[in-house]
Amino acid sequence: MLRKGLIGSVLIFFCILIACTKDSDKIDTKDYPVEIGKIFRGRCATSGCHNEASYKAAGGLNLTSWASLFQGSNTGSSIIPFRSDFSSLCYFINTYPDMGIINLPTMPVGLDPLDRGEVQKIKDWINAGAPNLSGGIPFGDDPNRSKFYVAHTACKVVCVFDAATRLQMRYITVLNPGETFMPHMTRVSPDGKYWYVCFNNNGKFLRRYNTSDDSFAGEVNIGSGEWNSFAITPDSKKAFVIDWTASGKVAQVDLEHMELDTVLVYPNMPHGSAVSPNGQYMYFTATTGNYLYKQNIASGEIDDLISLSNSESPGPSNVYNPHEILFSPDGSKYYVTCQSEHTVRVFNAATDMWIATIPISGSTLEMSLAPSKNLLFVTSWDASQFANTVGAVAVINTTTNTVQTYVNVGTQPHGIAVDEQRGVVYVANRNIDVTGPLPHHTSVCGGRNGNVVFIDLNTLQLTGKRIEVSVDPYSIGLKE
Repeated sequence: MLRKGLIGSVLIFFCILIACTKDSDKIDTKDYPVEIGKIFRGRCATSGCHNEASYKAAGGLNLTSWASLFQGSNTGSSIIPFRSDFSSLCYFINTYPDMGIINLPTMPVGLDPLDRGEVQKIKDWINAGAPNLSGGIPFGDDPNRSKFYVAHTACKVVCVFDAATRLQMRYITVLNPGETFMPHMTRVSPDGKYWYVCFNNNGKFLRRYNTSDDSFAGEVNIGSGEWNSFAITPDSKKAFVIDWTASGKVAQVDLEHMELDTVLVYPNMPHGSAVSPNGQYMYFTATTGNYLYKQNIASGEIDDLISLSNSESPGPSNVYNPHEILFSPDGSKYYVTCQSEHTVRVFNAATDMWIATIPISGSTLEMSLAPSKNLLFVTSWDASQFANTVGAVAVINTTTNTVQTYVNVGTQPHGIAVDEQRGVVYVANRNIDVTGPLPHHTSVCGGRNGNVVFIDLNTLQLTGKRIEVSVDPYSIGLKE
């Protein structure tokens, strides 16, 4: 009996020993998939690098856990789910020319680089959506989240941001292989269901995507043109797409059936466009003229040519170069940026009479309103306004029609959108000029990366991080 008891005790001891040995071999991957966690936690989230204690001095990127990784870095998201080609982390861990972009310094700094198999594992994981240990995809849990979209003219993509965290969530390719169009403007439909993009460089389509998951939802062939801007009716049923050429065109699109209705020709290079809040009229600019077109949507006929100055008759002109139009939400006024005149002109919407001219220090471009603050935000370019910059945002008091202040946002700001719900203004800086901030990394698109910055609606100061995006971020569309 004693012998049998001794043998049993020994067996129990060995079972416990084996179990303990197995437990000691387990690695807490902090919600990473096991193989990815071994790389990040074993090679990257180490002392002096991207761990909890040191990440602030390592570009603000914390690789301690899957959750901390997707809090971003000092320049935004280092990993874009499904897109290793736009994930800057891949550029810094790669030392193999045939595997994509190589950026210096190679990570981990001062140690042996990751081998080919490790780099490929990370790229494959990202291209599968960068899931956590349970299969959850970053930013994949809320189809109704607020987003904003940034169209990149130099790439084939639209960058999708999460409005709550201000981080890049996705890069959506909006061109097919072989197409050489350039995405120029993106807008979200008033009903919030879809976002659209038009193309210049002999573009041919108005393309539509679901805002719930940013999947492709259809296209309309509108013919070849320099389709620079478009406006959508308040009921989200029609779009008017503008061709910015000498013999310019306006394509009217039926968005309910995704069909082309008509294409009409208008001279003097139409560009900016807006639909009145009551849905009755569509306005668009004549950039080589001194007037606006006013089209009756029901009849499809031009109701009037609206002079930019009450003392002038509509005709060709190189004085104004009207760029964009924006209505106040109540439909009582509309604003026109005059790029060459360096002004914003204000009109009474009931009479279509010019009522004010607001001088701006710089060439005026895009606009967005904050009605609750009685403020209009206008992007402009002017190298003399601030040192080491070629642009600013003019903040206009819409009660007094005067410039309240300028915000130095960066180099070549263009797209802009006010998010009153979150008290912030989003600004896309093209940053093409070499005087702009040196990009943190290169891009698969070639050229200098742009960036997105944020203005606090209450303080009218820049707030948060300067988020780096790919080349030439041009326009912004907001889904609230």
